[in-house]
Amino acid sequence: HRRGTAYSLFNRPFGGSEVLLEYVPNTEYTFNISGSENFTPTTISLISPASLINITSHNHSDLIDPHQDLTFTWDGGNSEGKIAIRVMAHFNPKHLGGMKGKHHPGIHPPGPRPGSAVVIILDSNPGQYTLTAEQIQNLISELGVDKIVIDVSQFDLGEVEDEGKVLHTAMRNGTSVMLKIQ
Repeated sequence: HRRGTAYSLFNRPFGGSEVLLEYVPNTEYTFNISGSENFTPTTISLISPASLINITSHNHSDLIDPHQDLTFTWDGGNSEGKIAIRVMAHFNPKHLGGMKGKHHPGIHPPGPRPGSAVVIILDSNPGQYTLTAEQIQNLISELGVDKIVIDVSQFDLGEVEDEGKVLHTAMRNGTSVMLKIQ
């Protein structure tokens, strides 16, 4: 049974929490946890990254040629940490004239397509990655895919022991960009 609290730098829909924090580079954030009947009060500290990850090679809605390899670049994050890249197909059911709030069996609503993603884990933070044209073609091969979403993230995972229990912490530093298929 897992429960926890998420904090974010951004409001929904981009952030994962209603509890907003101000980003300050290389700063210790201390969280005082009140506890419960199954969990004693404790304090957890996390250090923020030196800089936020930012995709620098593309802006939202840039056009890409799906028949060409796609190199994208970013800056920020920690140089020694692993990078997670997720590229998802964005589905737009144009052939239905839009969803207009209706459910059509077997047809997915607009947005990221469930199960249609390429996930790459890099052992370091090189600041760039190239998707092959074949990877892009595989993502967009389904009818209605008109965009892809590229997400670049770095996670700082930790463990804190408290009265014989291990508490897991995670800090995500990431950004995404949606690109139109030409």
